[in-house]
Amino acid sequence: MSKNKKIIIALAVAVIFAILAGVSVYAFMSPKRSTLYVFNDSYKAGTTITSNMLSPIKADSTIVVAGQRQNANTRFVTESEMSQIIRNGDSLRMDVVAGMPLMASMCSSIGGNSIEMAMSPSGIAVTVPVNDVTGVTNELRQGAHVNVYVTNSAGGTYLAFENMIILQVTKSGTGSLQSATFEVNNEDALKLINITKSSSIYLGLINGSGYQYQTVPDEDDELMKIINDQNEQQEPEETGETEQSGEKPDNEASFNVNP
Repeated sequence: MSKNKKIIIALAVAVIFAILAGVSVYAFMSPKRSTLYVFNDSYKAGTTITSNMLSPIKADSTIVVAGQRQNANTRFVTESEMSQIIRNGDSLRMDVVAGMPLMASMCSSIGGNSIEMAMSPSGIAVTVPVNDVTGVTNELRQGAHVNVYVTNSAGGTYLAFENMIILQVTKSGTGSLQSATFEVNNEDALKLINITKSSSIYLGLINGSGYQYQTVPDEDDELMKIINDQNEQQEPEETGETEQSGEKPDNEASFNVNP
């Protein structure tokens, strides 16, 4: 083999090696990409997800959450999952706006209204009446954290529930608060309903991220106090009726003696 051929072969091998090295470096340095989906418009909770509601975009496959690197498919719906969501007829668990990416936590296989979509599978929604005063402000919104304070007929006030999340608020035509809906378990639902029937409810707006929990008294004890207070208020009236009737109690008659 001539010297020129050896040089040409060496150059060709060097060029091929350089190309392969460049491709390898590019593949290593460039981030992996995944297909995510963003909403084309605003949609209400409970809306069935369809393909024409979303547009695909390319994004990094790795995201950073709370300082930790995670795969995008742990939070966002990717191309491999999209077809399954459409086929299952999943619905939105919350209201969305245009440009918001579709997340796995937004999807629910069980249809329903906006309150049901925001609830946990075992939750129970209970609505209580409030106004602009007892509800703190007419700017109260879904997702706010509040304490529930109870004032009974005797004038006593106690803390009944802490750090409750509001699922929904309703307002009158003039914009005044009318009611607030909470998610509770079955036991707390019964307590909350009983409280609304016998007492007044006041909400205390709190910062859910920094709130310090207090000791909540037993609601059953408070209800017994209400009953006892009401009984004590009725006792003087009953005593007055006995005195007005002019009848002597039996124990007094036993001490009468004939002259």
